[in-house]
Amino acid sequence: MAQGFTGGKFVRSPVSNFGTGGMLTNLTAAARTGTALTNGGSTHTKAASYTTLIASTGARAYGIWVHLHTTSVANNNQAYTVDIAIGAAASETIIIPDIGVEGATAVPGRNWYFPGLDIAQGERISARSQGDVASATLRVDVFLETEVQWNVTPGVWTAYGFNSGTTRGTSQPTGNGAFGAWTQIGTASTDHKLFEVWCGMGGPVNQELYELGKGPNIGAVTTIGTFLYHRVDDSGVATPPIQSGTIANGDGIWVRGSGNGTTHDAIVYAR
Repeated sequence: MAQGFTGGKFVRSPVSNFGTGGMLTNLTAAARTGTALTNGGSTHTKAASYTTLIASTGARAYGIWVHLHTTSVANNNQAYTVDIAIGAAASETIIIPDIGVEGATAVPGRNWYFPGLDIAQGERISARSQGDVASATLRVDVFLETEVQWNVTPGVWTAYGFNSGTTRGTSQPTGNGAFGAWTQIGTASTDHKLFEVWCGMGGPVNQELYELGKGPNIGAVTTIGTFLYHRVDDSGVATPPIQSGTIANGDGIWVRGSGNGTTHDAIVYAR
């Protein structure tokens, strides 16, 4: 067993242990650029059907890495979000909703890590997308982990702050070299212990420091996590990719940012 932590943190290495089932992925030598997804035919509308990524998993899995990358869009800053689901065709259950990516050119996107899942052996993995361009296409790669990584009860992820009408997050002003005001982007619908933040930056090179908070109102917010979001050529990378903390059912979920004083949008993924 790889060295790790206890008390709700890592129980095995998140990068070196993939169990006897190996790394389960939709990539092959012949199809190494990922699976193409096409938006729903109308702006800000999910595709009517899901596209299969893995027809049948070869082993039970407990987490998933997701990589989204866009195609060339002629310098038009486009936004996409992707749902990852399990289940037979026409009976899918979303396990990770509205994973965001945007860019003004063909961009590599970021790698997302979603532990705390329980995906049965033989399960179908699929995805669908929407965007602010009706029939634009992006590609998705997935890698499934066959070792438990976090000491949490398995379940599905929740997205807070997503605006389906714009395919972006909740508008959030950053301060110029200082933190801006807290913006509430949702209220927890259940208890959460794991968190990721997506920032739609919509511009050239930027580096933003975001804080994630919880609390009943803007005057009583407690910081529980900090994310550095770096964008180069419209490719956002968050460091660290995931953090742990505690947000209870009914707590307000807040974000604030320090950057160049412009307004961006944010989505928080919680598990």
